[in-house]
Amino acid sequence: MIASTIFGIIYFRGDIETNYFASIADKHRFAKTIHKPKIILAGGSNLAFGIASDSIEKALRIPVVNLGLYAGFGLDFVLKETLSEVQNGDIVILSPEYYLKKSGDDYSKEMAAFAYAPAHGYVDYQNYAERIEKETTFLVRYARNMIFFPNRIKSPQINDTISDYYRKGFSKKGDLLAHLNNPPIRPLGDLVSIQNDDYSSEIQLINQFIEAVKAKKAQVYWYFPSFSQTGFETNKKALGIFEQLIQKEVNCQKINRLADDIYPDDCFYDTHFHLYKDCRIERTQKLIKSLKNTIH
Repeated sequence: MIASTIFGIIYFRGDIETNYFASIADKHRFAKTIHKPKIILAGGSNLAFGIASDSIEKALRIPVVNLGLYAGFGLDFVLKETLSEVQNGDIVILSPEYYLKKSGDDYSKEMAAFAYAPAHGYVDYQNYAERIEKETTFLVRYARNMIFFPNRIKSPQINDTISDYYRKGFSKKGDLLAHLNNPPIRPLGDLVSIQNDDYSSEIQLINQFIEAVKAKKAQVYWYFPSFSQTGFETNKKALGIFEQLIQKEVNCQKINRLADDIYPDDCFYDTHFHLYKDCRIERTQKLIKSLKNTIH
């Protein structure tokens, strides 16, 4: 009876057509339509909000898919997700947010897998029992959210001035467009405190990913993400140590320096990672220049 109620709530009131995380299905569906070497943008929401893939494709004449969605998925999820789409001749631009951590948020990962079944393969379940437990916990929470936190906006549109985080707010290539018509949100949120943690397991994971991509006869390039001036100044010492770590330990070419993609706070939409309007275009042009100097 309880299970029937939960599934009924999800079926009749679920937001799978508008849920931000559900866009993972559309991104992968588009990736699978590309049957020649492509550029894959891999990382978190700094890529979803902060890149104009059409401009990259036009400038380099290489198809582009932007898989960037959410840093909270965790590094393990993002790397497995990316590797599933890598083919011979592809170019992977790896740009995770600074708080590199292997694991991620269970709810967001289960939401992604609910919308796109292959994403179960990106989740690091210890065994089948743990998978059932996590899926059940997710479904109960999801149903509860449908009851107590229904969608404020029933029919979000890219061209309105209030919608931002929703499934159909993305371009075909995977760039979020819905925020571009909206007024910026102040104060900016998500000002992380970068810690000098032990990233050895994460570095190992990245290097294993790089080797796996090379085995598919593709290439990986590290690309430091966009970050606000305030975020940079607040974390300057830790970021300097982090950049040295990446330069020394990550076994692929780095196509920018950390300081290259620090932007004034006014360049950001709602968080210290999410670029906006002209600054989004500026970052894209920098990336194009770096790629031209690297791959041609």
